[in-house]
Amino acid sequence: MSRHNQFSWMIKPKSFIRLIGGEYDLMQKSGGTVLFKFYLSSVIILLIACISFASIAYAIELLFHAVMVEILLSTFLSSLFVLLFIFIVNTFTKSASQRKLLNFSNITRLGFVMFIGFIISKPIEAFLYRNSIQADVQHHQVQLIKEHGVKINQLFARDLDKLAAEKSNNAYLGFDTAIMHIDQQVAVINDKKKELAATSALRIEQGAYFIYRIQVISGKYPGAWMISLFIVLLFLAPVFLIYSISSDEEYFKRKNAQEKRMVEKAYKAFTQKYADIFLSAYSLNLEFYSKYEDPPFNTLIKKPPVCKSVYDFHERYAQA
Repeated sequence: MSRHNQFSWMIKPKSFIRLIGGEYDLMQKSGGTVLFKFYLSSVIILLIACISFASIAYAIELLFHAVMVEILLSTFLSSLFVLLFIFIVNTFTKSASQRKLLNFSNITRLGFVMFIGFIISKPIEAFLYRNSIQADVQHHQVQLIKEHGVKINQLFARDLDKLAAEKSNNAYLGFDTAIMHIDQQVAVINDKKKELAATSALRIEQGAYFIYRIQVISGKYPGAWMISLFIVLLFLAPVFLIYSISSDEEYFKRKNAQEKRMVEKAYKAFTQKYADIFLSAYSLNLEFYSKYEDPPFNTLIKKPPVCKSVYDFHERYAQA
């Protein structure tokens, strides 16, 4: 089977490969499993983007209940997460020659990928278990309404006790007008208590309780952790697919050679332009000086001149 027919089943492979910084033409020439792993990684990343958008959209819908806000924030946050994820996968691609998986840099990047996957999984759990936890959420709302009612009563209890004491004194002294005034104040306070209680109950009933939902799901439904595990593994899949590609693959050899030629060509054009400027402007034959043995890569510094002994000096000049 030819290389062209081998990957003919792929849909827009060039666009997918470019998603994670791959060179499609080089992969076709190189053969092997590199193209398949890059393509599969790109498809998984596209799936992750869809899941991230849906997850964030549901979380924002719980919090804001506004379609425009939901669309804008979901698009922004999911794009941010996906772009960060692609960047991390690209860093693994560029360090594919380093075969130590458990170093500090890799552990940090893997930890960040797992954290993103864990965060994305929580709204999905809340969506899948939304009917199962409805009774728990309603019970929690009732408890909150009761707690806020107690706090509202405590807030006005001191004023009501004070008015009750004044009313008792005025009743003993027979001041009917003062008693009527106190009753009016008590009625105003009771109306305010009812208003605050109604407002509090309304806001409590409209609350999303996203964190409480996650807590209930994590505590009562162990199966939800399987969802988190699946999402985290899905996020890790492109990383391990790219990292599993051997640095001895023909693709990396061709890519490194191509990048080296590009750098050398650009450096040669620079040094030629440098020499032409001095020659045309000042009639000087100058070449760009580098203190490195291998410009422009600059990995080996030229060794300084070695001073010879006095004997060598006499041998060379004294006999002359």
